[in-house]
Amino acid sequence: PDMKVGDVSNKDVLDILGQITDVADPRLLRGSYDKCPKWERVGSLCDQGQCQVSIPPLAQSTIDSQKKETRRDDDTKSSSSSSSSSSPSGASSSPHFSSTSKTSYNALELDLLGMWFAIVKILFTAGCVQPLPRLIHLIDPLRRDQELHLTSIRNEHAYYCTVSQVLGHWSSPVVEWKEGKTDKIYFIADSHSVAPGFQKLSIEMRDDTSKYRHNEAKCSKRTFHLVPKLVTGLKCWHMRPGCTFFPRKNFENAMESVEDGSMVIFNFGEIDCREGILTAVAQNKYQDLDEGIDASVSIYVDMLEEQTLSKNLITFVHPIVPVLDPTRPTVKRFNHRLRKRIKISKYLKYLDFFDALLSEDGQKFNEAYALDGTHMSPKYLPKMEESINRALYS
Repeated sequence: PDMKVGDVSNKDVLDILGQITDVADPRLLRGSYDKCPKWERVGSLCDQGQCQVSIPPLAQSTIDSQKKETRRDDDTKSSSSSSSSSSPSGASSSPHFSSTSKTSYNALELDLLGMWFAIVKILFTAGCVQPLPRLIHLIDPLRRDQELHLTSIRNEHAYYCTVSQVLGHWSSPVVEWKEGKTDKIYFIADSHSVAPGFQKLSIEMRDDTSKYRHNEAKCSKRTFHLVPKLVTGLKCWHMRPGCTFFPRKNFENAMESVEDGSMVIFNFGEIDCREGILTAVAQNKYQDLDEGIDASVSIYVDMLEEQTLSKNLITFVHPIVPVLDPTRPTVKRFNHRLRKRIKISKYLKYLDFFDALLSEDGQKFNEAYALDGTHMSPKYLPKMEESINRALYS
C-alpha cells in the first residue's frame, strides 16, 4: 500500500476502490453505488487528442523498395511459421519501447503506474464506471511531461488515455441500466470497443421478437445499450485455424460470454492495416496489397460466419475506422474488399457508413468524430444507428 509514483500511493488508489465488492454490480454503471466516490465529470487530459500508438513507417513506396530486396518464399506466403505468436507481418508481437524515452520513473514505478492504467481499462469494460473519474483525476497528473507512450507500459497507457477521453464525453453514468431487463447489442472489437461502450441506440424492431424486421410486421423502436467485449490486440490474422496466440484465446472467451441469439457488432482489422498486411507484402509473403487484404478478409469472414451459425447471432460488421493518416489508404482498400465479400454472405450484414467517416473529398478523416488521434469519439454513433436500421431491412 505504501508504494508510490510521485505523490500518489497505492493506498490512495485502493481507498477509491476498497468498498467495491462486485465490479459487475449494475449500480456502478448507474452511478448509484453508495460505497465508492460519486460520479463527477472527467474533463480534458493534459495531452487531449494526442495519438498514443506507434505506427510502423511503411508506405507503398517502402513496400516496393523492400520487395526488390526480399526473395519471395512460397513456404512463408501461406503465413507461416507454426509459432503461436507468428503474424503475417513477420513483426515481433512485443511492445515497441525505448529505454531512452523521456520519463523520470524507474522500472518499479512504471509497473505500478501501468497497473493503475490497467485497472481503469478493466473497470470500464466491466461497467464499473462510477469510481473512474476520481481515479483518473488522481493519477492523470502523473503523466504530465512523461513520454509513457515510448515505455514498457505503452499499451496500458494507450488504453487509459482512450477510456479517459471517452468518459470525457459522458455527462453522467448510464442511469437507465437495469440488469436482466436492458436490451443489449454486443460490440466485439479491439480498443475500438471502448468509445461505443454502454451507449444507447434506438433500433426499429418487430414487437414480438428480436429477429429481423419484416415489412409485414408491426414494428416499434426499442432502446439498446452497447455492451463492449474487448479483445485486446486481435488481428483478423489471429482468427485463422490453428492459431493459439493469446488474443485468439481472448476472442474465444469473449464469444463464450455472448448469449445465443444475441445481436452483435464485430469491428476488427485496424491492427492488420496498421502493422500486419503492409509488412507482409514488403516481405514478399503476398504478391501485392490486395492479395494480402483478401487473405485477411477471408479469414475474418469465415470466423464471423462460423460464430453466427454456431450461436444463432444477428451479426453486423463495422467498417475499419480511418483515423490514422498513414494507414488510411490501406483501410479504404480493406473496407472496399470487406464490403464486397460480406455482400455475398448469407449470414453477415455490413454497416455501410464508412464514407461518412471521411472528409467531403474522401481523403481525410472527418474531424467531427475525432477523439484521441487513434479512435473515434461516441459522436459517430448516430451514423452507426442509422446503418443498423437500414441493414435490418435487407
